[in-house]
Amino acid sequence: MKQFIALLVLCIMVACSGVAKPDKPDNLIPEKKMTSILYDISLINGLRTANTARLKTSGIDPEKFIYDKYGVDSTQVAQSIAYYSVDFSRYNRMWESIRDRMQFQLDSVQEVKKVNDSINREKRLREQNKIDGQDTVARKIAPVLQQAPKNDSIL
Repeated sequence: MKQFIALLVLCIMVACSGVAKPDKPDNLIPEKKMTSILYDISLINGLRTANTARLKTSGIDPEKFIYDKYGVDSTQVAQSIAYYSVDFSRYNRMWESIRDRMQFQLDSVQEVKKVNDSINREKRLREQNKIDGQDTVARKIAPVLQQAPKNDSIL
């Protein structure tokens, strides 16, 4: 059994050693720009999953949009992905950066949503108070004003 496992490990090592790293393309997209392209591709793939109908009705071709935005073509993107993906630590660092950027965007959207929800809740309460004929602020302040000393001055 030990011999079989050793032979299997040896076969795997030999099979993997023949994988050649692709040559650096002449038109390699710089790492920072490639990270931004991968970020946009991820967003578009998420949009395709979440709202396919809206993407179709917008009339925007997502791939063409990315190529135009970054001034690249599909071959250049494919060659750059192939080049960067072979270097696991670099490619992993790029994807961690993309994940952090997406998390920041998600946190920002959630914060804006929370503020908007709070504003809408306050508007509803004010509308309700107008309907009831009560002013919430005046109602809350009145007891405090009644308890305040008449001569409340430091002079």
